[in-house]
Amino acid sequence: MAQETAVTNVRFEHWLKKAVEWGQVTTAESQQDVCLHLPELQAFLLQIYEVLQNMNTTAVIQSFPLIGQLLGRLCWNPFVVAHGMLEESNTLPGNISYESGYTYSKKSIDEQQMINRRLAAMV
Repeated sequence: MAQETAVTNVRFEHWLKKAVEWGQVTTAESQQDVCLHLPELQAFLLQIYEVLQNMNTTAVIQSFPLIGQLLGRLCWNPFVVAHGMLEESNTLPGNISYESGYTYSKKSIDEQQMINRRLAAMV
């Protein structure tokens, strides 16, 4: 578990840095970067969720003291939020194409929303 948490901490720092970068600039390039990295972010959030399930609140705060900051920054990012809003609409086509040219399947969007809901319920 300690080794798994250490690996997760390194990735956590990476994603927090990305969330900060994404929050500082809202250009077409940052939108493209968000869209490009959403599948990786989704996998990371799922990994964090699985780790957090086995921890009590004190251990979570000790291991990931900035988890609230990460989730908050992701929730305030207009491109991440727009991604979630598209997912929640019932009119989604089979695939969604963003201006950046990146295309997501409805399945990957559904998985991301499920992870976001689980993480929000835990914090």
